Amino acid sequence: MTVNELMMRIEKQGLKANDDVPFVCSLGPPTVTWTTDDILQLRPDWTQEQAKEWLDVNCTVIQGTMCDSGWSCIEELLAADGM
Repeated sequence: MTVNELMMRIEKQGLKANDDVPFVCSLGPPTVTWTTDDILQLRPDWTQEQAKEWLDVNCTVIQGTMCDSGWSCIEELLAADGM
């Protein structure tokens, strides 16, 4: 996901770049928590157990993809700042 795509996604949620966006940058490692409710929003026909099982199986892939996206975002922002 590009920075522009991220900003468009944030704006679709009714937020602006300077608003309290739903993630945190900190000195420590960033954390994101996915819950069975998140999965059930996309698969409402699944049970809580199915959603938990799916998260258990796929959590490593999700973490790796999010890490890759984070690096891409950092690189694009630094490039935009001329660094």
